[in-house]
Amino acid sequence: KDWDEGLPLLLFAVRESVQESLGFSPAELVFGHTVRGPLKMLQESWVSDEKMECNVLDY
Repeated sequence: KDWDEGLPLLLFAVRESVQESLGFSPAELVFGHTVRGPLKMLQESWVSDEKMECNVLDY
């Protein structure tokens, strides 16, 4: 029922994705710099979780 509420985030994610044919994302072409949107934040959280594999005792 509420699928339309997620459309703004979905559109932002599509616009921040680098297009292979252009080498840039649509947002980069419009704003002139990379944007930090939902996909970038999700990627950063996945990468940072992988790096935090140290043991509490080692810390």
